[in-house]
Amino acid sequence: MDLHEFFFLTSPALLKIFEFGFIPTKDDFCELTPTLYQKYYREVGQTNERIFMLLPDDPNFQQPGEMRVVTEKEMLSFDKAKQLIEIYCSESKETFKNEQEKLIFVASVLPPVFSEGTKYQVQGRKKNK
Repeated sequence: MDLHEFFFLTSPALLKIFEFGFIPTKDDFCELTPTLYQKYYREVGQTNERIFMLLPDDPNFQQPGEMRVVTEKEMLSFDKAKQLIEIYCSESKETFKNEQEKLIFVASVLPPVFSEGTKYQVQGRKKNK
């Protein structure tokens, strides 16, 4: 992974993973319908990229009427972020029972900026100013 890819694709995906509280997979996304594309274009503007909404199994994930959308490139960046999380976890030699334990561990080894303001923020760390 080169620096450009890390800073512009993987880092934003890592931030979102800590914000969401889970690691999305391709199965958690659904491409917008033609009607939703029209709404998206009106609100955000035209794009040539495919747009997907995040629809995880957890019904408490979003508020009614709220729609979390990402471009196809952003959606694929979650895979890169997941790979990075798996690398950190495998190199630790610890055993993780679930995804939550992995996120807690990775938040403890990454710079605090990735988990600040989330439930994974490591207590006792000074906030960046």
